[in-house]
Amino acid sequence: MDFRRIQYILIVAFLILDLFLLNIFVGKNSVYFLNDYNRSTAPSVQKEMNLEELTETSVSDETGELPFVAGQLDLEAWQEEAEKLTDQEVTVDSKGRLFSKLDRPIPVASLQKGTAEDAWSVSDFKEVNDFKDSSQLLNGKDYQFAYYNPRKSTITYYQEAYDGHGIIDGTGDLIFHLNDKQEVDAYEQSYAGETQVQGEDRPLISEKQAIENLYLNDEIPNKATVVKVKIGYRTSLALDQLHMYKPIWTIYIRHSDDEIETEYVDGINGTIIQPQTTNTGT
Repeated sequence: MDFRRIQYILIVAFLILDLFLLNIFVGKNSVYFLNDYNRSTAPSVQKEMNLEELTETSVSDETGELPFVAGQLDLEAWQEEAEKLTDQEVTVDSKGRLFSKLDRPIPVASLQKGTAEDAWSVSDFKEVNDFKDSSQLLNGKDYQFAYYNPRKSTITYYQEAYDGHGIIDGTGDLIFHLNDKQEVDAYEQSYAGETQVQGEDRPLISEKQAIENLYLNDEIPNKATVVKVKIGYRTSLALDQLHMYKPIWTIYIRHSDDEIETEYVDGINGTIIQPQTTNTGT
């Protein structure tokens, strides 16, 4: 037997377990502090936000619970399955991201309607959904509609991590690209592997608390509008193709120039996570 290899595998496994338990311990203690803090400051924060004329969508102050989840991609099997796809030219990079150029573009009739960007829904993309769920795409039924971005000519789906909540960090997404005729002629895809619940449900901060955290840290400028708040999953620990995911609030903020800024807040301890400025759909 190769005892050195077994020893190495055990060391790596225990290291992942230690990091995971440390992450849970820190999150549990942080949320207790955050809840006490918000109870004492919420009224004054709301007053300040009103004075600054911050316009909000309807947001909830109810808290919920979600678990951590883990996913591991079998890269070799993924590459082998990708080679079997027909009527398209497929490549897979070293991290498992799949790129496809379709032999026959897919017309999307609904894009001729001129619907307002915020009004698009999954029902508007029947042709894309049919292709997604067919045998011409790997594990398509694991993905759910996220948004349409007319500026970038893309239609994005997220892989479901748990109970309808998607993986939002690029490790489980499906992006369809449109040509100038409003046809899907290419797509790219990442897959996290089958996700598994890790441990018990954890208490979450509310949508309102997440927005307040951004405001207190000057991440929401005057006269900006919070247009959407949504919970999803983002990588907290990663080792090769193994990912541990935790709940994250995604907050879309529309500026006066109509630019959409996307902010992320840890769903458990309220930490603000690397804000990104993109012209994403909402």
